[in-house]
Amino acid sequence: MAFDYSKLAATASRLILRFGRTATLRQVTLSGDEWSPTRATADTEITCVDLEQDLRNRAGELIEAGRRTLLVETSAGVTPQREDKIVIDSQIHEVDRVETLKPGNTVILWKVVLAR
Repeated sequence: MAFDYSKLAATASRLILRFGRTATLRQVTLSGDEWSPTRATADTEITCVDLEQDLRNRAGELIEAGRRTLLVETSAGVTPQREDKIVIDSQIHEVDRVETLKPGNTVILWKVVLAR
């Protein structure tokens, strides 16, 4: 019998919504002719916990000073991608890496590391 992670996902969402901050996930899509595509931008409000990290060595991975990592709540209905941008306090940040916390079939949250 598989474990039901839905209560854990609901708790994570509730805590991020309560203690997090709003940001904008900016997704760019291309459509039309592949030689002259049309760019469309879609902005979605997301809620996240913003973690700034100091220089340290975690499990053999060196993390740069000032690197921002976001824990993103899932209820907005969009999945962050590496091509996306995140707008926080009118500053546009590029996404360096997206990791999904997904035990079983339930997405708990996304960990988004922003590029420097």
